Amino acid sequence: CRADCIVFACGAGAAAWYPDISPSAGQVAVFAGEAPAQPVTWGGYACAAPGGVLVGATHVAGEDAGPDEPAIAGFREAYARHFPSLKAGEVVQTWRGVRASTPDRLPVAGALGPRSFVLSGLGSRGFAHAPLLAEHVAALAHGHMPALPRSAAEAFDPARFEIRRQRRGG
Repeated sequence: CRADCIVFACGAGAAAWYPDISPSAGQVAVFAGEAPAQPVTWGGYACAAPGGVLVGATHVAGEDAGPDEPAIAGFREAYARHFPSLKAGEVVQTWRGVRASTPDRLPVAGALGPRSFVLSGLGSRGFAHAPLLAEHVAALAHGHMPALPRSAAEAFDPARFEIRRQRRGG
């Protein structure tokens, strides 16, 4: 990065200075048992994990993912419905955390000002978006050719929510 720029790459804490970020809590669980042959999504998802099968995820507005038991029961039910021939055994591990989300569920990646940049709001799609968006923000911070075409960069532009509010007159 040029010596005089600042890059913000953060999760739900970005809400403290970027008003269009909101926290979304969630949980996943790993069950002993056989995983599907390949990852599968249905609104939730299941894939192979060390020790069994990873099933997830819940989405709860705010920073409290709620109790484990209802989430685990929901994961079991969804897994049984989508994979009747496979069994989710005992719980091997659980995880809970807080994601950063935006109103349109797309991350923000780009310039906040002349020498400040942000990458946040990845929500539950960080694995899919983070590598390319990090490359894009790094290129902008270094003054290099952006990693995204203009139309894609506009979709992730941190100013898009303010632009939309101004168009609506509020």
